[in-house]
This record gives sequence, C-alpha cells and structure tokens, in this order.
Amino acid sequence: TDVINAAHTAGTKVIMTAVNFDKDDIRNIISNESVKEKFFLDTKNIIETYQLDGVNIDFEGLYQADRGSKINNFMTELTAFIHSQLPGKEVSFAGPAVNWGNYWDLDGLVQSCDMVFIMGYSFWGSWSSTAGPCAPLTGFSNDITSVVTEDYGVPLSKYPEKLILGVPYYGHHWKTETGDAYSNVIEDGFISSTRCYNDVENAEIYGLQWDNISQTSWYSWQDGEQWHQSWFDDVQSLEKKYNLALANSLGGVGMWALGYD
Repeated sequence: TDVINAAHTAGTKVIMTAVNFDKDDIRNIISNESVKEKFFLDTKNIIETYQLDGVNIDFEGLYQADRGSKINNFMTELTAFIHSQLPGKEVSFAGPAVNWGNYWDLDGLVQSCDMVFIMGYSFWGSWSSTAGPCAPLTGFSNDITSVVTEDYGVPLSKYPEKLILGVPYYGHHWKTETGDAYSNVIEDGFISSTRCYNDVENAEIYGLQWDNISQTSWYSWQDGEQWHQSWFDDVQSLEKKYNLALANSLGGVGMWALGYD
C-alpha cells in the first residue's frame, strides 16, 4: 500500500499483472464463458480494492490455435468491460517479439487493448547452441529492428503510440568452446541468466567487447582451460534501442526488469 500511495503521489500509474504460462489454463480462461466472467470481475475488484490504474495481461505459451482471434476477442471484451466499469483505467497485453508461424494477428491484438508491451528479449537463451545477444538490434532475420518495423509493422503504421518496446536488463552466461563471439556452447553449458549490474562490473574486470553485428555488449574469460561468455545490454546498446523507439514514435519503452539495472 505504501508503494502504491507513493507512486500515485508522484504521478506514477500502478498496473496489476495477470500472469499465466499454462496453455490449458489460458484456453479455459479465454474460452469458458463462466471462467472468463469470473476473471473479468476478479480483475475489476482487485483494481478497485487496491486503487490501481489498470491491468496487464501476461499470458504466454498459448496454443497456436488460440493466438489469433481467440485471444484478440478475449482482450477486446476485457478492455470493453474495464473501460465501462472503471472509466480511465487501462488494459494492456504482453506481446510476443516475433510472430513465429504467423499465428498471431498482431494488428488485431493491438486494436483490442490500450497498449501492447513488446517483449523484446530472449532471442538467445538456455536452449541456444551458440552464445549470443539476448536482444540483437540488427544483423539477423529476427532482431529488434525487424520486430518493430516488420512483425509489428502494420500497427506501427497506424497507432505507434499503442506500442511499448520492452528491453532486457538481463543477459545470459554460457560455457563455450572458445572466447570468440558466437562460439559454440559446450554440452550443458548454459549457466544462468545474468543481471545488468553484475555484467557491468564483470565486464570492467574481463574487458567489455562490442558486437557490431547485433549492436550489443559482451565479454569472455577463462576459468582454467574453460571459456565463458556473457552477453548483455548496457547503456550503449540500450541507447540504440531507445533511439529506435523514438525514431518510430512508439508509445514508450519498458524494462524486464527494474532492479536488475
């Protein structure tokens, strides 16, 4: 309550997040009318009880068949309900970075609510066979530039103010075969996600390197004979992403997550 009150005193909105990463749960919530109605009412009641300013829907890992009209219709109904019951409150959605397989109707998704927070990260991760950037700005068929201008190109041309570019305040650490950029990861070589504040300090020790392909930062070091690499976003790489948001007149930027900086 103290945090909410302090935020409101400073003119800052506080948005609740409804999180579900289970595709069966999500299908039930968006398809079962009684469950959907309860979800709408529970969301309204929590916003009222804690004097919040809206809701962000963070549903991830949906069935492919649920990624188009089903989720868009759900968001349209939720937005209409919240706007009618609680005028002035906002509804947003945590949207995918890349529209894999074109299962998402991203223009319809953006139309269905007040804003879409583009989760512009995890292009590399624990599954990757090479080390690489969490959020490459350029250099690949799928990167942050293509996400904004191609995957979200249609809504970008019509209502860029409804798009929020999410950037990572985290990176990834692997054991690799060599100290070269994009080196192969050894078997079971993913160590962990990292935090920006640790990477900035470690890069000062091991030597900060800049990757011109992806426009991101990284560093490598040896532990005995074993090579390690960490890739992350710092002030230099984040500035370029913020400039992309500014150049395309996006509604703003967001971070996953505050506290990692």
